[in-house]
Amino acid sequence: MATASPFTLGHDPFSTNYRYGDVTALCPTPKGGTKDTYIACLHGHRLSELIFYHPAGRFWLFQGIESAIFVSLSVALLAGTVWWMRFRVT
Repeated sequence: MATASPFTLGHDPFSTNYRYGDVTALCPTPKGGTKDTYIACLHGHRLSELIFYHPAGRFWLFQGIESAIFVSLSVALLAGTVWWMRFRVT
C-alpha cells in the first residue's frame, strides 16, 4: 500500500496512509450495511478513520479567497473578450 495524499481514510499504527480505494478493497460496504460493521472491519485490519476538516471560523476566509479567484478570472476573461472584439474583429 502506497503513501497517499493528505486526504486519507485509513491510518495504521506505523503511520502508513492508505488511499480510499485500498481501504474499500479491504472493507467493502455491502448494500444496506451499517457503519458499525464497516468500523468493525477497519478495526479488524488495525485501521482507523482519520478525518480532517476546517473549523467553521475559516468559512468566510475561504469564501473570500474563492470569490477573489472567480472575480479575477471573470475580469481576465472580460478583458480578453474586449481585446478580441476591439483589435481582432474589425
